[in-house]
Amino acid sequence: MRSVSLLVADDVLEIVEYVEAAARRIRTHDIRVTRTTRAQEALALAGERDFDVVITDLRMPRVDGLRILRAAYERNPAGRRAVLTGYNEIPQDGSPGDAHVDAVATKPLSMDELVDLIHALVTNERLEMTHLREDAARRLRPTTPAQAPPR
Repeated sequence: MRSVSLLVADDVLEIVEYVEAAARRIRTHDIRVTRTTRAQEALALAGERDFDVVITDLRMPRVDGLRILRAAYERNPAGRRAVLTGYNEIPQDGSPGDAHVDAVATKPLSMDELVDLIHALVTNERLEMTHLREDAARRLRPTTPAQAPPR
């Protein structure tokens, strides 16, 4: 069983626990979860450790999720990154492309949707709509044209 390191950052403890619970459902990998509700701590961790996967909230106090994901990319370009947001769009002052985001998911996600997302991230699968149920496919989308599924 392959070991995978996962950083989960959200300023809401219940969401961090929910993501951790989803990661524990994946039995094909030994997922070691590091979690935090403090954006500054997440930024420091992302810059200090090579995480295989980073999942963060978009809007957190003092530091936004894209800044955390940029730090994770600079430390480990091979890692996978996803942002969770309660908003319909990425703010104009931040670009998911320069943070090398693999997926943007709109909250709330069901447990099954979150498990599918984490599984795709830890297995390096392309994040195509076929990895999700139809209702999730409307909310989880690739962030760059190169990641878009073929038509």
